[in-house]
Amino acid sequence: MPDTVIPTALEAYFLQLVNQSRAQAGVKPLTFDGELVSASGTHSEWMIAQDVFSHTGVNGSSPGDRINAAGYGASTWGENIALIGGSGAATLDEADVRQLHANLMNSPGHKANILSANFTEVGIGLVQGEYNGRPTVMVTENFGRPNSTEAAEPDEITQAPTPPPPAPMTKLPVSLSAGTGSDTLVLRIAQDHYQGDAQYTVSIDGRQIGGTFTASALHSVGAADTLTLKGDWAAGAHRVEVKFLNDAWGGTPTADRNLYVEGATYNGKAVSGADLDLMSAGTAAFSFTEVSTAPTSAPDKSGVTSMEAYFLQLVNASRAEVGAKPLAFDVELVKAAGAHSDWMLAADVFSHTGANGSTVGDRIKAAGYGAAAWGENIAYISGSGAATLDEADVQQLHNNLMNSPGHKANILNANYTEIGIGLTQGDYNGRAAIFVTEDFGRPNSTEALETDGWFL
Repeated sequence: MPDTVIPTALEAYFLQLVNQSRAQAGVKPLTFDGELVSASGTHSEWMIAQDVFSHTGVNGSSPGDRINAAGYGASTWGENIALIGGSGAATLDEADVRQLHANLMNSPGHKANILSANFTEVGIGLVQGEYNGRPTVMVTENFGRPNSTEAAEPDEITQAPTPPPPAPMTKLPVSLSAGTGSDTLVLRIAQDHYQGDAQYTVSIDGRQIGGTFTASALHSVGAADTLTLKGDWAAGAHRVEVKFLNDAWGGTPTADRNLYVEGATYNGKAVSGADLDLMSAGTAAFSFTEVSTAPTSAPDKSGVTSMEAYFLQLVNASRAEVGAKPLAFDVELVKAAGAHSDWMLAADVFSHTGANGSTVGDRIKAAGYGAAAWGENIAYISGSGAATLDEADVQQLHNNLMNSPGHKANILNANYTEIGIGLTQGDYNGRAAIFVTEDFGRPNSTEALETDGWFL
């Protein structure tokens, strides 16, 4: 390890964002440690060089192995890794750092590491290169609390980097939800923050859904909160009213509190006319339409797209290589997987925690699947190459999952016999993206007796 370790200016900016998030949660800030910086940077460089995305590193090392090898004596430690890919990742800049941090904060496990009061020091390693043939930016965050020996050592960082001027975003987007039902209306909300956050209510057909909501994301940086409203709306047009409650103005354009609706989706489809600027207290409105559909007794083969069928071919080819029996589609698992992918993209969230805080098991059960065992993988790719969904995207998603030990274990698990795969293309964090959810299952005795909907 070098005698002095100096984080880059963008790594210092990453730490600013981390500490902003910790401050909002009432947690003390982290400081850089030279040995953790060395461990995190080395792992990011190794992943890019080896075309691998995994917590398992060189020579099968664990995060603890790498932290120890760098010379850090830890009483406790943790690691986050993340990547973004596509044309926007051809160069490393502040926008990439903000997206990586936002993605990590939208994942409960990674967010828990970032906000953990048990950690006092961190190393952040940012690397730009190619991963699976696409421009990519990878980051490793190594968190630690020193043991008594480590705490007594002088730090190896002898010069603090000068980070770029902080971006105006001091508040991160939030995801809010209210209501219950099978239909989903998702609003993207932003604000101009002046002497406090904008507050608002939402009513549909004159009935208020939820209580008073508070905006967080800043319109000035192109960010947006997601507000997910659930209900069971009858066929026909429905009026949505957004009421801005607490306008404030300081006499100049930059001293003004405003509220913006940056668009909406209804059951995954864009709603026209849902771009609203509320520059003073009051109400603005748009409408969505529920289209009546005739029920069917069971979905047929058209419920699985050709790309999802191709995805299953790749899964079963990988299982065949290790002697595991092939998986078959199950209609209820397909429903659960597709709905979760649609919801993640509509809500601008990447997480195993879904609509209304649902777990994987909740969603599978709600879809009607009786499971003796179940598991879930989620993955996404983003950038200009994800503007359309094709076989190359499916291959990359499958390769990414197979390069991650935990996801690979689900794919090859002989305990699973059925699967649902849900592929969705759209925008995530302002970039073209493709999401996939794989829901694996083995039916219980009741489920095994049911007639499925598939003729394969």
